[in-house]
Amino acid sequence: MRRVELWSVLKLSMILYLCLWAVLLVAALILWNAVDSTGLIDRIEAFVTQIFGLDSFAFDPGQIFRVYALGSLVMAFLATVFNVMAAVLFNLISELVGGLRIMLVEEESTRFRPARARPRRVRPRGPARRPPW
Repeated sequence: MRRVELWSVLKLSMILYLCLWAVLLVAALILWNAVDSTGLIDRIEAFVTQIFGLDSFAFDPGQIFRVYALGSLVMAFLATVFNVMAAVLFNLISELVGGLRIMLVEEESTRFRPARARPRRVRPRGPARRPPW
């Protein structure tokens, strides 16, 4: 392998990280709702209020989700840029050393082999006889 196409790396990375971003957003929503339904968020807020001597303390789920969504989207963009830069670096190094050699070995041990037929007897051939008429 001598060269990696940068456009294909960009498209593949962008699709991969955007899918990962969407999955993590949905997972964060599900996790927040599960933790909130158990009452753990209220207990954490009460603990922070008590430990720091505050009058009140409350999480704002909308603000937390917006910051998480924007931050993870920026991270997905940076990861895409990193993949493209890694492909550029690979192409440059590949030009210096002549590329990457890949060897594929195919094993045939799992291939089906039909059973062989029994050998037939071979009759000796003699001169052909013709009928007398």
